[in-house]
Amino acid sequence: VVQSFEPEHYAVTCAVNHDYLGFYKQEIENRQELDYPPFAGLVVIYSVDPVEKTAAVRLSRLVGALLREPEVEQGSITVVGPAPAALEIPGGHRTHRQNRLQRVVRRWHLETLIPRVVA
Repeated sequence: VVQSFEPEHYAVTCAVNHDYLGFYKQEIENRQELDYPPFAGLVVIYSVDPVEKTAAVRLSRLVGALLREPEVEQGSITVVGPAPAALEIPGGHRTHRQNRLQRVVRRWHLETLIPRVVA
């Protein structure tokens, strides 16, 4: 049984009809249009601290450092957030009353840059 507010959505209709190829074609088209993986990089940066403001400042500083790097062209990336972390952070425990914030960085290859900025 599947409940949905949008039963006519392509994901639901494709699942009901076992139409993997139809789902893939629509999803890959959407991802290309929105510049989502596999057409662009997507990195989620987390900051955890008992004081929410401290976590937010840490995130702002890190993203600011990324944006100041010479390899970054104006408008080449999109940064979203900060927002409460959507997922449990590995090694974190909800009982510790930590504030978990995240920012999402999109449309840029960060694999080589993030280790240099964080160090």
